[in-house]
Amino acid sequence: MTVQQKKKQELTEHLTQTQVKIQQLASSRQIYQEVDLKDHALAAASKEYEEAKERDFRLRLHIESLKQSVPRFLTKLTKTHHMKPNENLVSDCKSLGLGQMLY
Repeated sequence: MTVQQKKKQELTEHLTQTQVKIQQLASSRQIYQEVDLKDHALAAASKEYEEAKERDFRLRLHIESLKQSVPRFLTKLTKTHHMKPNENLVSDCKSLGLGQMLY
């Protein structure tokens, strides 16, 4: 009878250890899945950032191009020389509500 109890005790301990290992593996798997989700979210945010940065760069180039072309266009229309608007003039016009006239 004691041999059977010892065997039962050993099997119970082995079962308990196996269950603990399974729980640890499941927990590790869950951690890896969470890290993978965070990595995907970070990659998507980085991609959005790079795209926004690229759009910002292109828009700044277009704005500079417009700043240079508007005075040339006005010169052709009025036959008088017009200077390229500087940042102070642009910000002053925007604060007065005349920003639409510059662009």
